[in-house]
Order: sequence, then C-alpha cells, then structure tokens
Amino acid sequence: MVVCDIDHFKSINDTHGHQSGDAVLQHIASVLRATTRRHVDSVVRYGGEEFLLLLPQTGPDGASYVAERLRTSIAGNPTMDGAGRRIEATASFGVLSVDFSVVGGDVTETSLIAGADALLYEAKASGRNSIRSREWPGESQGQDVDILVQTTCDAPG
Repeated sequence: MVVCDIDHFKSINDTHGHQSGDAVLQHIASVLRATTRRHVDSVVRYGGEEFLLLLPQTGPDGASYVAERLRTSIAGNPTMDGAGRRIEATASFGVLSVDFSVVGGDVTETSLIAGADALLYEAKASGRNSIRSREWPGESQGQDVDILVQTTCDAPG
C-alpha cells in the first residue's frame, strides 16, 4: 500500500486558485495511473490531496521502486493550468509492504492505511518530496524493517 500526498497543496490553491489546484490533482492522478499497472494496481483519491495506491503482487523493493518512479515523474512534470501557467509540484510517499502469506488475517484495512500514513508523515517531516518505506512489523519477529529511505531531493516542494 502506498499513500501519496501532494506537498504544500494549500499553497498551490492559495497562489494559483482552486481551479489550478484541481488541474494539479487531475495531472498527478494521471501520472499515478500511467505509472502503475493497468488492471492490476488501484489508484484512488483519498482525501483532499492524498491518493492511495494498492500494488498487489509487488514486493517491498518493487513497491519502493514504483514510489520512486512516481516521485520523480511528479517532480519532473509540472502541470499546465487553464491560464497556461506551469505549476511545479512534488509529492511525498509512505510505502507499507505486507506479505499476507506470513501475517495471515490479522491485518485490517484501517491498520494498513494507518501504517502507510505514518510513513508518509515521516517523509513529510524529513523535508518532503521523499519516500519512507517499511515491511509490516510482523514479518521480522515484530521489528520494522527499513527498505528504502529516500532523502529529500533538490526539487521544490
């Protein structure tokens, strides 16, 4: 599960207006859909400027790779709004990998979202435009395993 949040989205709305903010949301949604596997992965809007991505049949390394591709695609593809302005945006990601053959049925949708959301907030606290990723705690005798810690890059956000 991946939680994606557009960095400083309120500032985009305040600076460029809500119609431009909507254009940014639509643009990022299209980047997310274009970068994930059609008919396998799911991309849904979850709240104001957050998206949830479900990447079944994807291991921890693969999920982190997808999140990094998404992060760089969003940072490298500004939105053109209706007035022809380029709006730069970045996004932060929380990636939580779960091997259901190991953890069984003890994992709930709420706990998955909460776990991925906590990783998202770690990414935002580290400066945004970054990724934090872990495997579900039960997979390593109760210990979290850091899979990827992507440092903040120089892109605005």
